Amino acid sequence: MGGAPAQTHCAEDEYDDRTACQKLTICGAGQFEQTPPRATKDRICSGCAAGTFSTTENATVCQAWRTCAAGETQSMAGTAKTDVVCVDESGCSTAKDRACTSECPCASGEGVCTSNAQCASGATCVSGSGIKVGRAADTCLATHCTNDKQDSGETSVDCGGECGCRATFEIVQIKGIPSGLTFVEVNAMSRDGKRLAGALGSDQTSFAATVAFDGTVTQLESYGKGAQIQAVNADGNSMVGLLLCGNPPSCSMFGGVVVQWVGSAAPAVLALDGTVRGISSSGSIMAGDFYDDDIQGQSGFLFNGTQRIFIPEFGSVTGVTPDGKYVAGVLQSGVQGGLWFAQTKAMTKIGAANWTSVSLEAVNGTDPAVVGVGYGAGDSITGFRWKGGILSELGLLAGGEYTHPSAISADGNTVVGITGTNSFQQAFIWTEKDKLRPIVDELRARGLEPSVDFQLTHAQFVSDDGKVIVGTNYEKPANFWRVILE
Repeated sequence: MGGAPAQTHCAEDEYDDRTACQKLTICGAGQFEQTPPRATKDRICSGCAAGTFSTTENATVCQAWRTCAAGETQSMAGTAKTDVVCVDESGCSTAKDRACTSECPCASGEGVCTSNAQCASGATCVSGSGIKVGRAADTCLATHCTNDKQDSGETSVDCGGECGCRATFEIVQIKGIPSGLTFVEVNAMSRDGKRLAGALGSDQTSFAATVAFDGTVTQLESYGKGAQIQAVNADGNSMVGLLLCGNPPSCSMFGGVVVQWVGSAAPAVLALDGTVRGISSSGSIMAGDFYDDDIQGQSGFLFNGTQRIFIPEFGSVTGVTPDGKYVAGVLQSGVQGGLWFAQTKAMTKIGAANWTSVSLEAVNGTDPAVVGVGYGAGDSITGFRWKGGILSELGLLAGGEYTHPSAISADGNTVVGITGTNSFQQAFIWTEKDKLRPIVDELRARGLEPSVDFQLTHAQFVSDDGKVIVGTNYEKPANFWRVILE
């Protein structure tokens, strides 16, 4: 005869799911028991709400964070697993670089310590940690700041937030590539460092595209024809380039026109020919070069949106300053560079007596600074920065053969590029204060801990404020690396 199934006798830490005994779920620290277990039901856990915490297993409630009383100051923020830590403010300094003591313990990233007893609950005195927060001596750090993992609140492994580190490094995967296309290149960056301009490829054709801060690709309208972005403004909303179409939007005629993309709108045809090499911050002023029939060769120009002003002294143009007032390029002789001032049309020459040719790579700033390379006898290569009439050589690293700059910040004090030999290259940063060094060394000096064999080979772009540095890698999957200096 039928009847009820035999009763299973489960252990105290188990429940009967009517097929077998199962282990009860344990609510850990940071959780509470929302629904208690029954003979045939598992325990249900829930996370502590904001402003509350639990420290024991299977807590029935989460406790509210402590509120520091009058005469006390908060030395450690509360979390789901820990209470707020308060210390007596009357006898404790609140300076970030104060001396930590057991009577006045320091929170994570705060103070200078010599022992764990001088750190607030949840933090320890970590040897060599001062470098992360710009101090010569050790500091207190929370446990998650030393576990070799990227935890919540950290911008990279053991760095960011309360963990300190005055730089972050990340590899950003390029994503959202349309079906049938591949990512080809990045050739420009917005002045704020938040948007890249590049190209998608299909067989022999390239299509203009932008890459957002998180790596997401957006293909720009080009009516199915090839297109290339040549310059980007301050916020990346305005881009200028070449569209391989004689009469957009129908594109029934072969040819090429200079166009400007603004936001997500279709490209507008500009009343000029040639190649745009630079664009002002507003996106209204452009500079470039073109084939000049009068001189049977290349010549420079400045375009203000309606009128093109010729600069015949230039054989090639490098770019224009953010305010659109100065154009940089190489003179017709190829031996000197030049800086042309739009208001007076005066040309300032840039070069050295022993150079046989020169290339300019970038110009920036309202008090213009230019970077480039001078070439001399015996295949000598001199990377330089020119600012305020003074030409400064960037120098070489030990064993290096050349230093080739690629970008410069708006104040002219930060230069990035590539340095090394034909067989070994490194991405470099040069600053007015600390001069030439590999970017990897700069990261270590700011508290990051890359592996011993970690290398970055080419820094292509730097933001106007000198804090965002970007290089690219076209391996599959395509990606780019980004350094942010805090």
